[in-house]
Amino acid sequence: MNFSLTPARLLRGLAITAAAGVLALMAACGGGTQLEPFVPVRVLSFGDEWSVLVPPEGRKYGLNNLTTTGAIDCTTYPIWNQYLASNFGLPFDACKGTSTSAPSRSLATVGAKAADVKTQVDNFLAAGGAFSGKDLVTVLAGLNDVLELNAAVEAGSTNLSTAIAAVKDRGAVLGNQVNRMATAGAKVVVLTLPDVSLTPFAQVSGAPSSRATVLSQLSSSFNSSLRQALINDGHMIGLAFGDTEFLNMSRFPTSYSLTDVKTPLCKTSDTASLPNECTTDPAKTIATTPSAYLWAGLTAPGIMGHQRLGEIAVTRARNNPF
Repeated sequence: MNFSLTPARLLRGLAITAAAGVLALMAACGGGTQLEPFVPVRVLSFGDEWSVLVPPEGRKYGLNNLTTTGAIDCTTYPIWNQYLASNFGLPFDACKGTSTSAPSRSLATVGAKAADVKTQVDNFLAAGGAFSGKDLVTVLAGLNDVLELNAAVEAGSTNLSTAIAAVKDRGAVLGNQVNRMATAGAKVVVLTLPDVSLTPFAQVSGAPSSRATVLSQLSSSFNSSLRQALINDGHMIGLAFGDTEFLNMSRFPTSYSLTDVKTPLCKTSDTASLPNECTTDPAKTIATTPSAYLWAGLTAPGIMGHQRLGEIAVTRARNNPF
């Protein structure tokens, strides 16, 4: 009998070997069941005002929808982490809507910088909190680090190279906090910081001509350092690229049904005036089609900005091999 390995026999042999390997792997995993998708029991958010819901009404540092009676409807126009939590059926306690259970919490704080995220985590643990393998943690920060260092450059109290070195240190600080929560058991989705030079703040009347350039370099340096600091094993941390998403929206607005990517929707749009002065009250906004504006405030995303961040976070949370 001829046992020479013809191409056909070789291919059949490889197929049999591969099939045997799959069966062995399935047996090792406890039978013929597939790996189960990650299903969290709550979402915990850390970061700055982009992730904040202010109780008791659930006001956002962006556009707040009003009902016909003038009350805040916090479930409409969700911010990005709300969008993510709702996708898993896990609303935040500060905005539970009609849900009887609201297990998710935002520990984010207004004006927070990278160092403040460490404080947020410290306070969570000190209050008896703990991370588990069923916790989905979100992290988004860096905006206020970039704004602070840009202000120092504009004031002349530091130069750009020193500011870049400082923002890199802060990116690493945030990355280390992400690692801290991941190694404690949580599954973490972290977003890179959208380029702050794309905000209306970068283009505001009277701004130095160098502002956009400085903000862009600081944003890029922060993100680069953040990414380098993250544990890169693919199972604990999911990285979503907020910077790429906002750049695409700014460059190709019509693809996102946007008509204005430079003007803040709300008439009073600095952080200090939010969240109270940015609502669907016609007296508070400059347009009747709020979804067409990328920005609600000088540095606060609008409806589509939050939606797209939420969508890429959902994609990462559901597809990452947690």
